[in-house]
Amino acid sequence: MKERIQSRLNSKIHSLHDINREILYKNRLTKSLYFILLLVAACTMNVFMIYFTLTEVISINIVDKIFDLFIFTSLIIGFFVLPYHPKHYGFNLNRLKENLIFGIIIGIVLFCGAISFRIYMVSKGALEFKFDTDIARFLRDLLYYPINSLAQEALFRGSMQSFFIAVLEKAKTNKLLSIMIPSLIFAQFHILYGGILVFLGAFVLSMLLGLFYERTRSLVGVTIIHFFAGAGLFFFSSAIK
Repeated sequence: MKERIQSRLNSKIHSLHDINREILYKNRLTKSLYFILLLVAACTMNVFMIYFTLTEVISINIVDKIFDLFIFTSLIIGFFVLPYHPKHYGFNLNRLKENLIFGIIIGIVLFCGAISFRIYMVSKGALEFKFDTDIARFLRDLLYYPINSLAQEALFRGSMQSFFIAVLEKAKTNKLLSIMIPSLIFAQFHILYGGILVFLGAFVLSMLLGLFYERTRSLVGVTIIHFFAGAGLFFFSSAIK
């Protein structure tokens, strides 16, 4: 008798626990309007930017500024909309030593790879990748690009990846999907900087960054890696002025 009562009590507690999880899950979905609008805006803007750039209505420099404006605007709105503290979106110093060491090592490797890729692209006639030793532009990029790298990682890793992990919690491949979907959008934004090769490279880089972020849950390491990879590809470049 005693065991039967205890069994019923345990069943009731389990049911209440499941109900609480359902409430939390639905609460996550109610917070998702920001991300739904964000994804729609990102994909729509990508289509228009590709079209207008291919038809030479706007230059890559204007596209770059629109991209940056979208990133920073989305983050500012997100700070007011998202339900949790910024530390839950990567703004923390979790595993700081690991982030610094592996961030710098992986970043330097990718920097060398990006330089090699640029040399290859220039040899194939893609002159937008040629090196331009404009010191003033380099100093501007050196001050601006770390902030830009952090902003991109905060949006694609800290916000989007965290969102998809929450929403796709019940899916068996939730972690893979939560890394892959932001990576596709990230790569889509970079296709204008060098076509399909840059798209594929950006996708692979973004997947790597997503895996690294999933391990550390901090933006420190992924921002360092992003900065080095981007610096190798775009610093001293004549494509964006």
